[in-house]
Formats: sequence, C-alpha cells, structure tokens
Amino acid sequence: MMVPIEDIIYTAGFFDGEGNIHITEQKRETRKTPEFKLIVTANNNDINIMNWLIERYGGSAKCVKYNNGKWRDCYYWRIYEKKAYNFLHLIFPYLKIKKEQCKIALDFYDGRPKRTLPVAEEEIQRRRLCREMLTELTKRGLRSQNSIISETA
Repeated sequence: MMVPIEDIIYTAGFFDGEGNIHITEQKRETRKTPEFKLIVTANNNDINIMNWLIERYGGSAKCVKYNNGKWRDCYYWRIYEKKAYNFLHLIFPYLKIKKEQCKIALDFYDGRPKRTLPVAEEEIQRRRLCREMLTELTKRGLRSQNSIISETA
C-alpha cells in the first residue's frame, strides 16, 4: 500500500509524541556474536490508531490491561528490522523531536553488512555505539522535558 503524504506527516507528529526507537542486543548460546535488532514502538489508549498504523506500516499491536480502576487499557504497536527501517525512512523528514534518534537508527541499519556470520568485532562495536547513543539521547530528552515541566510548575 502506498501511504499518502498526509498520513506520513500525521504519523511523524504522532510518533514524535508517542513513539520510541530501540536497538536491542541479545546474546545467544548458539551464536558466537550478539544479535542486534531495530525496534520501533508507539503506544496509545485508542485501539483505532493502532489499527490505522498496522494498515499503513505493518507490525502488530497488543493490549496491556490495568485492572486497577485508575488507568485505561494501553495499546502498544511495534515493528521490527526492515519494516522499522522503512517506517523511519518515511517519517524522517517530518520529525521534530525524534529526528536525531531516527538518524542514528537509520545509520545503524544502513551500515550493517549483508548477513555474514560471525559478525566482525568492529561491526559489533559500531552497533553497540549506535545503541548507546540512542539510549543516551532518549535519557537526555526525558531530562530536558522534566526540567521544562519543573520550571513552569
């Protein structure tokens, strides 16, 4: 499905507020080198927006139920690897808040060599650096948001 430009722009705005970009590292006993994955997620209380994202970009959604009377159910959408890369590539020009994070994720995916095992140590270090940079940007974003909130409170 070709996603209309209006939907891509809307998605970028939604993602700036509700989205997350992750690079995970998994070590498996059956492999000599760790496996790194690009994961994109978004969450919202409205199942309709999750279905809308799935229709346009693929992926899946799950519901987390909070049976405590205080919080509404929350839906989590996620896509992995190539679909995540394609999604980020589409919305990149329209991002405002998560543009730096998106650039790191795109560089992470673009820089990966074709599937060759074992993965060279240099490549493992490059992937770890991308993961660490992404994690640090996420933390810094939270700190700066908190300082703005405390200054206005």
